Amino acid sequence: NKRKQFNVRDAIESLWLNLGGYLADPSVQARNDAEKYFALLETFEDSGDLANIQALEQKAMSLFSSPGSVDPSAVQIMSMHKSKGLEFDYVFLPYAAKRGRGDDRPLLIVDNQLSPATGQQALFLAALPERGGDAQGDAVYEFLWSTHSAKLKNELSRLTYVACTRSKQHLYITATLGTDKRDNIKPPSGGTILGSLWAGVEANNLLNDVSLVDPVQKAIQQRRPISVFNDDTVAKIADYQTSIFGEKTQKPNGKMDKTRLKRETESDNMASVDAAESQIEPIVDLDLEIGTDSNEQFYANVGTFAHRIYKQFCDSHQVTISKDQIASLHPLWKASLKKLAIKPEQMDKAIALVDRAVLHLINNPDKARWLFQRRDVSGAELAVSRVSEKGDGEHFVIDRTFIDEQGIRWVVDYKFSDTDGDIGLFVGDQFSRYRQQLENYASLMKTLDGMNAKDAKNESAYRKTHLMLYFPLLDQSYCWSIDDPNTEPNTDIVRPFA
Repeated sequence: NKRKQFNVRDAIESLWLNLGGYLADPSVQARNDAEKYFALLETFEDSGDLANIQALEQKAMSLFSSPGSVDPSAVQIMSMHKSKGLEFDYVFLPYAAKRGRGDDRPLLIVDNQLSPATGQQALFLAALPERGGDAQGDAVYEFLWSTHSAKLKNELSRLTYVACTRSKQHLYITATLGTDKRDNIKPPSGGTILGSLWAGVEANNLLNDVSLVDPVQKAIQQRRPISVFNDDTVAKIADYQTSIFGEKTQKPNGKMDKTRLKRETESDNMASVDAAESQIEPIVDLDLEIGTDSNEQFYANVGTFAHRIYKQFCDSHQVTISKDQIASLHPLWKASLKKLAIKPEQMDKAIALVDRAVLHLINNPDKARWLFQRRDVSGAELAVSRVSEKGDGEHFVIDRTFIDEQGIRWVVDYKFSDTDGDIGLFVGDQFSRYRQQLENYASLMKTLDGMNAKDAKNESAYRKTHLMLYFPLLDQSYCWSIDDPNTEPNTDIVRPFA
């Protein structure tokens, strides 16, 4: 009798909410997807088919996720078929010299053809001839295949026209082509996008300006590294993700605050670094070098999550939560830590460490203000990539870097480490272990500052650079300068606070 008082949809949805299912992914899109499943349950119950579990499972598997909100300036990836009727400022057609799967000969061709005998449409079937059989193959199959190939070619030309005419400003067609023994470019296959355009390319002499390039050798010869991905890139991604504090960072109109982004990023001119001048050695981030020690793995995973929280504080230019709010965030934090492979029996310890990392900032507002306040030149989780002299990619992530009011470039590395031993000895050991890593970061930033100074025609390339290992769980920091080897490390001369 109690069952008749409510339907199955309400019961399942209530159970899902009470168990905290929404915490696994609190986004609006995930909530809409869950709503689709609940609506499906209601439909089956109303039609009396709820007992047919197999049919319900099949129907549930056919549900599609909601696309969610899309920024008007976002890149959209779609097939050429789906692009029909749409227009974009920029269109990119990659792999234009690659043949499609439809070019393979099928085992069986079925086609309607006009019968020469009757003059009416007739159904023709032909099987793929056996290998090693008649050299001429099956005449019917070859005829149907030639007809099918002509249809495919016409369809490709139509799709190519559709794709190319979607562009309002610029069209980019990219492909990889081979060369013959004389280094002449080999024409692409006729069954490709570029192949359908090749006659026009040759007729207009568009190959005269083409030069053959080996990208790896080119990088070595020119001693040119690749680009720097600054906070602008990270911020554009982060604004479409759920905040670690349970807030939505996307603006209601889906647009980015360009003024805010400009302030938070390094200079737009930080686009590349000369590998010959930087003298930066490839190093391994020891924070990510995890062995078989499960304790090390645990602290590394918790540290990854703590880095995300500090990054969001930096984006907000302040610590955005109070002591009273911490406990209410634990369910959301637990869901995130679970995704980082924190085991259930370790969860309470992990949450306690995250609490300490946040409480350290709340209890030390001057340090938090120094770390996160708005600055003209600033970066958080700054991802930097370059090409080595060997042509290998080298990737670095700098936790925090900025130029302070005195014009000093700071490079800060968070260490969410803990110890039961002597704190002074532990911090000194960490300095010895990570000193080379931070000084490599500092050399990289000096090179970037030098490039900006060259563009701006000022002397900022010669500014001082100070380094800091920051230990939130120990309420400690260790500072030193790379400009003056005679300056004693971790003294008041280089420390920004006591």
